[in-house]
Amino acid sequence: MFDIRSDINHINTISDREEHEFFFQSLPRKDIELLYCGYERCKPGHKYGPIMRDHFYYHFIESGSGIFRNNNAEFKVTAGSGFIGIPHEVVYYEADIEDPWTYMWVGAKGTALDSLITENGLSEIMPIIYHKSPGKVINIINSIISCVQDPSAASLISATGLFWLLFSELSGSYGQIPDLGQVTHKFSTQDYLDKAMHFIQTNYSKNISVSTIAEYVGINASYLCRIFKQKYGITPAEFLKDYRIGFSNKLLLHTNMPIKQVAMSVGFNDPQYFSRCFSRKKGLSPREARKNSAGDENI
Repeated sequence: MFDIRSDINHINTISDREEHEFFFQSLPRKDIELLYCGYERCKPGHKYGPIMRDHFYYHFIESGSGIFRNNNAEFKVTAGSGFIGIPHEVVYYEADIEDPWTYMWVGAKGTALDSLITENGLSEIMPIIYHKSPGKVINIINSIISCVQDPSAASLISATGLFWLLFSELSGSYGQIPDLGQVTHKFSTQDYLDKAMHFIQTNYSKNISVSTIAEYVGINASYLCRIFKQKYGITPAEFLKDYRIGFSNKLLLHTNMPIKQVAMSVGFNDPQYFSRCFSRKKGLSPREARKNSAGDENI
C-alpha cells in the first residue's frame, strides 16, 4: 500500500509567487512516464499560455480561483476542483485578480495513459473536474512531490503508483455536474449531442434515463430531446432503446448467455419487456433470433 503523506503541506510553506517544479529522472517509457510535478501560489492575474503540450497534465486548485480556457469554452475554476490538459490542445489559464489561486500539478505521458483517457471519456469538452474529496487529491499530489525529490528507483515506482491512484480519483470525479454559471462560454449544440451520445454508449447497461443523460450533459431533458430529435430524427430514449437492442442481438448470436441475463446485461431489468421491445424492433423474439442464427451456422 502506498504511503499517502497526509502530513506533508508543501503549498503552505512557500512564499507569495514562489514556484516549485520538479522533474522525474527516469528513462523514457512507452506505457507510462511521469514527467514533472509542482506547486505555486500565484500573484493576482498571473497568466500562462496560450500553450500546447504533447502530454496529459492535471492542475488542482488548493485555494483561490481563476479561469481556464480552451477551444471549446472558458471556465471559472475554484478551490477543490481542477483542470485537465489533453495532448495537443491549446489552452490558457489565469489567476483571479482578487482571489488568485494556489495550485499543484502533475504531468505524464504514455500509451497506457492515452488508452485510459479515451476509455474514461476525458476530453476538452469538459476539462474541469469537481472533486468529492479534495483533501485526498492534495495528499496524493503532495506524496508524488515528496517522491520526486528522492532519486531512488523505489521512489519512482511509488510515484507511479500514486499517479495511478490520482488518475482513479480524476476518473471517479469526472462528469460531476458543474455550476453552469461557472461556464462563461457555452458549448455548441453538437458538443451537447456528442457528450450525450458518448454517455449512452458507455452507460447503456446501467439504469439510466433521459433525465440522467441530460444531467450529465448539463442541460434540461426537454432541450436535450428537442436537439437530439432535430439532429437524429429520434429521441434520446428511442436511441438508447435501439442501442440496447442492437447490442443484445450481438450477445444472442455470439454467446450462450440465458436470455434473461442478456436482457440484464444491456440495461433491461424486465426480461418480458425486453422480449417485447426486441420483437418490435427485429420482427422476431430473442429466442427465435438465436435459433435462426444457429440454423444459419448449420447450413
